[in-house]
Amino acid sequence: MNLFQKLCLWRKTFTSHIKLKKSRERVRAYYESTKNENSKSFEEVMQDLKDLINGGKAFPVRETVEHYFQYGLQYKGACIGDFIFDSEWFTYNLPILEWAKEDAAILTAKERCIKHFEACGITTTHMYGFLDKTEGELQISDKGRKTALIPILLDKKRLFIKPHDGHQGKGAYLLEAIDEHDCLVNGQKCTFSELAEKVNNEYIVETAILNHPDLAKIYPHSLNTMRIVTMRDTKGEVQYISGFHRFGVGGTKVDNAHSGGVAVGINADKGCWKKTVYSEDPAYRNTMHPDSGFVYENQPIPFFKEAIELAIKAHKSFERIQAVGWDIAITPEGPLIIEGNQSFWFNGNQYIDKPFRKEFEAYMISCAEALKQGKQPW
Repeated sequence: MNLFQKLCLWRKTFTSHIKLKKSRERVRAYYESTKNENSKSFEEVMQDLKDLINGGKAFPVRETVEHYFQYGLQYKGACIGDFIFDSEWFTYNLPILEWAKEDAAILTAKERCIKHFEACGITTTHMYGFLDKTEGELQISDKGRKTALIPILLDKKRLFIKPHDGHQGKGAYLLEAIDEHDCLVNGQKCTFSELAEKVNNEYIVETAILNHPDLAKIYPHSLNTMRIVTMRDTKGEVQYISGFHRFGVGGTKVDNAHSGGVAVGINADKGCWKKTVYSEDPAYRNTMHPDSGFVYENQPIPFFKEAIELAIKAHKSFERIQAVGWDIAITPEGPLIIEGNQSFWFNGNQYIDKPFRKEFEAYMISCAEALKQGKQPW
């Protein structure tokens, strides 16, 4: 580390301590909302956070505070060293992203990725094209050809539209047909003119996918997807690392935690769900779905083995990509890929399923270090 880098680190550490001091009441609020007989003292929690800053792991501070409580590190016996924080992840993942940018460009561009998967024989969603409203009505544009949206929706009954570069379920809409004037948008009646005001020409139109019946019984209003993380090891082989299953709540049409959904970890050895249900709120813990009352523990996940095989096959179709967070739907016919993300919410896997420090160090750090030395990572 040169002098400039040392000065930058010192400045970042100094300002992070100031931010932590200003966040003291926020930390206390998290502490009080999660406190039980096994909790550390508040001062011990604050010292943990200071130690993370001094160790270069607590940047940015706001997210680190949230992750600390999500990971359950406020409880006695929790091992901070088992968990990866944002600053570590991005330090080692950035050179890999740069090295794999051509593959990443395909993975992150939904239209290109769907075509890539179709060419590789990988089961994925069907894309009709991009929304186009330049001529005063909603149309679907595909390879220069334009087709009116309304007749297709009336024929298919349900379509899903989302920003082509969207994430965390933001800006996504489930469309359900009513007639040539109105439709349901995420369950709310809406005219097509009103819909046109919500969207732009960057939206893509896809098939609205149905849940497997076992998942629909738990929560029927959203597509309940699995997040599966795979990584390449030092031999270039793709390994399953972690997984959790998301479910919508309270009538919402999306399952994402950032939109109020819940999630449960996966026992990959048995192909079933774990016991505890989580939300984005660090204080939330449950053992059942809050709407249906479904108890997850030890219940088998339909097509779980096939879902893992599909994620690994999809990852293998990209030669340079090291780590991917896959969104996989389980339909009545089996699993299909919704999308893959290189920059995914790895924190969620660590507190909903399990920490993966061991795999991070063995695979991602090894890959990044090899690239720094001008070597092939596998």
